[in-house]
Amino acid sequence: MKNIKNKLIQAMIVAGTGLITVSCADFLDIKPLDTVTDDNYWDERSDVDQMIIGLYTRMQSYDFLARALVWGEVRSDNVYQGEETLKRDASVYNITRENILANNAYTSWTPFYSVINRCNLIIEKAPEVSQKDPSYTESDLRATIAEAKAIRALCYFYLIRTFRDVPYYTYSIQSDEQRPTMPATSFTVILSNLINDLEDCKADALVSYVDKENNPFRVTRNSINALLADMYLWQQNYDMAAKCCDEVMQAKRKEYDDAVLQGGSISSSASLYGPGADAAKKFALLREDYIGRSDYFGRGWGATFCDGGSYESLLELQFDSREANGYAKNDVVGKLYGGIEDKKLRPGGCIAPSTVLASDVNSGTLKYFTSTKDIRSWLDMQTSVESASSQITKFVTWAGSVTAENNSYRSSFGYRSVNSANWIFYRLSDVMLMKAEALVCQMEDGMSLSTMSAEDKLLRDSVFNIVYAVNLRSLMGITNAGTHPDALSIGRYTDKTSLLKLVMGERQRELLFEGKRWFDLVRHARREGNTLSLRSAVRGKFKDEATAADHKLATMDAIYWPINTAELDLNPYLKQNPAYGGIDNSYESTN
Repeated sequence: MKNIKNKLIQAMIVAGTGLITVSCADFLDIKPLDTVTDDNYWDERSDVDQMIIGLYTRMQSYDFLARALVWGEVRSDNVYQGEETLKRDASVYNITRENILANNAYTSWTPFYSVINRCNLIIEKAPEVSQKDPSYTESDLRATIAEAKAIRALCYFYLIRTFRDVPYYTYSIQSDEQRPTMPATSFTVILSNLINDLEDCKADALVSYVDKENNPFRVTRNSINALLADMYLWQQNYDMAAKCCDEVMQAKRKEYDDAVLQGGSISSSASLYGPGADAAKKFALLREDYIGRSDYFGRGWGATFCDGGSYESLLELQFDSREANGYAKNDVVGKLYGGIEDKKLRPGGCIAPSTVLASDVNSGTLKYFTSTKDIRSWLDMQTSVESASSQITKFVTWAGSVTAENNSYRSSFGYRSVNSANWIFYRLSDVMLMKAEALVCQMEDGMSLSTMSAEDKLLRDSVFNIVYAVNLRSLMGITNAGTHPDALSIGRYTDKTSLLKLVMGERQRELLFEGKRWFDLVRHARREGNTLSLRSAVRGKFKDEATAADHKLATMDAIYWPINTAELDLNPYLKQNPAYGGIDNSYESTN
């Protein structure tokens, strides 16, 4: 993988512009806001470029990324406590037990507002630079604003999915410590504003950087469409969600077709399904088996989660373990999921695969997975009967593969000496499954196959074909004809309820430990208007505290987080989430 400095510099090369030479230190430097709000700073294009790169640098920081992971994953049925959770992070320990108080460190939203404020500043100041620097063209300016608005929207989207109603402002302030005192804006209003903002600027975003290898690491039109599709799902505007997904899927298919026509390959470490695998080929997914080997699997998995920046990736944060380069390591994954620490292998992190997941994989009950040959159950985690002894391996390892031996399988891993795993916000299979969800939600409730309209039958077929493709490519031992004895059968899914369960189940399998599952459960609860399905999903992971946790999640308020006590003290207009009434005197750090 190329040096991250080269990737970031090359990413600045857009059609019609030249290479901008900026030192490594310049890229890494996040200027104090009292410096960059000075009018003397905003004189030339390089000032804007440094601020844009600074957004990604700020998002790489531990306090930002840890919240993105914890907010979207730790309350879900995917994970539970690891062996040393309480010792390593008391705040995470309490979250796994649904014992979340308003002074829990992860209830602080300051890191996200820090990025939002810098986005606001760029949007305000960049037009001034275009008036001063002739090399900073109008199209460059519009692309800059689209990128800043997309990152701002992503941050607000995390906030409203986590806290529901939050302060919403689109102007800059002088320092990270200052916050406007204002009431929280409602979830629905913020979501609508974010969607309108992105729709207005989407056409201005770059379709591709000159060096296409940089596309996963900065905002493009594809990543904006992925973000919009996600937002439309939460808005329950399923037609628009599907349309945004289609734009991404068609763009990726064209990318595949163009590569084939040019006689090239999509990735140096993974290729697509060959002739015969029609379902997977139609959607241009990476293959898992190694060409010419019928007993060796994990090629696409390695390209996506070990190498990073794969063909399927739409937006991810890039990290680099080489300390000499001065770039950030992914300490969040190292601490929360596990890896090497003090030059010794630490077999687990603060959190581990949940008991129900571990039981599913070890016993072969297949409550979560549809086949014992699903490569995701072999490579995303290593499990034992006791959850605390299990380990999340997705993002933790630098290599992983599964080998077939005498009708059995064996997984093997190489662990990173220093964690440098990229963190993925959106990738192609995620978008495909968002489309499947959007389509199934357009079907009429209560209809069986015999009473289903012709339109709903078409929707059913489309939903199944998408899920089938994602599921199929994860099964080890696909035949040359593109089939598998454990492949999904459409005959089992004859109504909307069973199809939606299939889609949500495949999202869980495909996106394990990627910070998606809790948000998926909350979105489904909003659609149903109650927490019954959410509670049913997470109940099984609890042990002694199962009854108490189930009771706490009985109300819709409880699926959101409390507002941090410090924010309530600073902003008298904020009102605490009514599901959270008490605090204690301790305040644990996330570091």
